[in-house]
Amino acid sequence: MYKTSPMNNKWMLAALLLAAACSPREVVPKAPDYASAESWYVTDRGADVDLFYISSTETFDASVGRKVFHYAQAADSAACPGIRAEMEGVDRILAGDLNFYSPFYRQMSMETYQDMDLIDSRFPVAMEDVRTAFKHYVDELSDGRPFVLAGFSQGGEVLVELLKELPDSLQDRLVAAYVLGWKITPEDLAASTAIRPAQGADDYGVTICYNSVDSPENASFVSSGNTVAINPVNWCTDATPAVLFDSLTVTLDPETKLLLVDGFEGTGYAWKPYFKDGCYHTFEIRWYGESLRENIAERCAAYQVAHTSGNPLFDGWYADPEAVVFDKEYWIYPTYSHPYEEQLFMDAFSSKDLVHWTKHGKVLAKDNISWLWRALWAPSVVRKDGKYYLYFGANDMHEKGEGGIGVAVADNPAGPFKDALGHPLVDEVVNGAQPIDQFVFLDDDGTYYMYYGGWGHCNLVRLGDDLMSLVPFEDGEIYKEVTPQGYVEGPFMLKRNGTYYFMWSEGGWTGPDYHVAYARSDSPFGPFKREGTILESDPDVATGAGHHSVIRGRGEDEYYIVYHRHPLGATDGNNRVVCIERLYFDESGRILPVRITFDGVPASRL
Repeated sequence: MYKTSPMNNKWMLAALLLAAACSPREVVPKAPDYASAESWYVTDRGADVDLFYISSTETFDASVGRKVFHYAQAADSAACPGIRAEMEGVDRILAGDLNFYSPFYRQMSMETYQDMDLIDSRFPVAMEDVRTAFKHYVDELSDGRPFVLAGFSQGGEVLVELLKELPDSLQDRLVAAYVLGWKITPEDLAASTAIRPAQGADDYGVTICYNSVDSPENASFVSSGNTVAINPVNWCTDATPAVLFDSLTVTLDPETKLLLVDGFEGTGYAWKPYFKDGCYHTFEIRWYGESLRENIAERCAAYQVAHTSGNPLFDGWYADPEAVVFDKEYWIYPTYSHPYEEQLFMDAFSSKDLVHWTKHGKVLAKDNISWLWRALWAPSVVRKDGKYYLYFGANDMHEKGEGGIGVAVADNPAGPFKDALGHPLVDEVVNGAQPIDQFVFLDDDGTYYMYYGGWGHCNLVRLGDDLMSLVPFEDGEIYKEVTPQGYVEGPFMLKRNGTYYFMWSEGGWTGPDYHVAYARSDSPFGPFKREGTILESDPDVATGAGHHSVIRGRGEDEYYIVYHRHPLGATDGNNRVVCIERLYFDESGRILPVRITFDGVPASRL
């Protein structure tokens, strides 16, 4: 029997330690910091919808000394040129007009896919990165915008798991998910309410999946067992064939859920040993890219039509809406449309997208206006030097001393606004104009003007630097009448391309003939010659559409008109609701008549 000596044991132990010291050591690289821009590939196109893309396998095993990496070193995006190149290509091919977000993540190496057990052990690292990146995107980057999700190959595998975790609160923002070059199994489908197979070209909130082969026997691990599929050429879920590039015929096999491609004669495309000849995995984006890009745009359009503001914008009887933009948020300040004696406060509403509105109750109230006793009307709000100034009409003044136009100030657009003067800024009838329906307009030269007036007359005054006083014009006058033909009340001024667009309401505010007209001028003083009606009743929609304001969206010529109207069948003149429509101009600068709707406008973020 062989016996080892103590010396032999020492040599054996040393040999073992030496072997261990020389053996390669598997290392999991550092996780990316998704608060850093270096961990992202981003193209911000100022769009209302984002494309969040998860890249495919562009990583191979790597050794650094005795360290062996089976993951992308995503914490250093400069060390991932292949991943960046894919992101750039997919952005160019698929994104179109959408914003594009793609995180660098510790994707598994190509060699990992030679052993299914290795995939199971390494996948959690990749998944955790994308989970963290997506949470950061939702919380810090998306600003509440709807999104398209897409992933190819390993990215598709990660996307399926991400969909399983997608909370209900985010599913409403999902335009579509594109699982490209990966399978969705019956178990996956059963595990997620977010995976809803697409049935056509323009449904939204759905998942698109496909895998291309020449015949079912050449299917691979990425597609075997797939249960969700649609043809990305004709967007059919049956066996209707489609022609691609005039030479390929693409047919969905309803039984295997594979895309059968006939007519391809290329060679050298299969990544062996992972895929056989006849498995067209590497072509899933290149072949169908144009169709995918167009389809993404089509689904986004369908989503936006379905996710419009609706009219009215919010519940309650409100009128005379002043719409204004502060930073990246829309605000509406309306009159509380109830009997005069109940009009002792004003609410406000804010939105980041014109669709979802938040109510801010009683931003201005009687408690902060000592001389108010009824009829708090028609706010106009501006910001200067960090302060917010809200101009209001109070008490339905007919004679001096009864009320008039006041100004309240706050540090926040949500108030509380407090009366700044303790008395009206305008408290008398001048040029026949009742002091109501004020609108403050900031001209390009920094001058603040205020247009106001009821009883068929409109005055123009200039505000002092403190925005709480009136200063004379160069000729010494304080009040200038600028009344156009047909004017009744509700003045509004918009400057566009150097032209002053003066708008106002005509008719009786309780009746069906209430409407909005406009004029153009080269000067804020006019003259204003009436050019036509731009907003009026529609017997199939509503009556008495008027007393409006206009805001500009993010786009170059993106304008919205915000107004009140009476619902069909309303019998109380106070039954007015706030609505919104797009406002368009023709090539000569004329305002096109507005068609009032129940749909309102699609979401638009600033």
